[in-house]
Amino acid sequence: MCIKYYLNTDDSGISTVFVTGRSEYWLEKVRLEISPPLGKEIVNIDDYIDLEQTIGLGFDFVNSEDFQVIFIKMTKNRFIKDLGFHNCHIDLKFDCCLTLDHLYIGENVNIDMTSWNIITNKITLLSLKTFKGYFSSSIPSVEKLTIWDDKDRLTEVLKVFYNIKTLSLTNSNIEDLDLNHLLRLIEANLAYCKKLKTIEANKQHEIKKIILRRCNKYIPSKEMKNLVIRI
Repeated sequence: MCIKYYLNTDDSGISTVFVTGRSEYWLEKVRLEISPPLGKEIVNIDDYIDLEQTIGLGFDFVNSEDFQVIFIKMTKNRFIKDLGFHNCHIDLKFDCCLTLDHLYIGENVNIDMTSWNIITNKITLLSLKTFKGYFSSSIPSVEKLTIWDDKDRLTEVLKVFYNIKTLSLTNSNIEDLDLNHLLRLIEANLAYCKKLKTIEANKQHEIKKIILRRCNKYIPSKEMKNLVIRI
């Protein structure tokens, strides 16, 4: 597998390194204007990004052996702001301590994070139905959780992120959504949950509103009517 690195720097000076084992695939998408430009191709990260610098880091189609080498090198003496995975099967289980702003998990990701100590404000799961990995038993730092394309793991995942304040859920198969254990939840945004029939939430907690889009089977109970907003 030929690993290539692409560097982008935003207006605030934060650099993001995209690491991919299928550069030809992405370059074709760029050529067809399906994907934005990948950035500047680089060979040695140390030539472009100083130690102690804050960076974003994304992995695509990278195997376990390459991931471990690259991840250790890039995270040593650097601060990771955002971390993303897409189409990665990382067959490793190792201790890791990370403080992030945002963790992104894309399609077809299999990675065991049960021994990772993650502190992050936001987590986005772009395809929960294709996520074959595992989190640690709890990640209390997460305040904003975004989930797309859930098939049957939503209840399991919500137990991990019990401290969230905002939940965004799109295209889930869930029929009965229990939010009672999310004691700090303020707002839930639910879209295209076509099988959703019931929502349980304790109004004595902090929840202020539940925003629904195209969840047509759900009819709120008397207790929930003041929380529900349809758009």
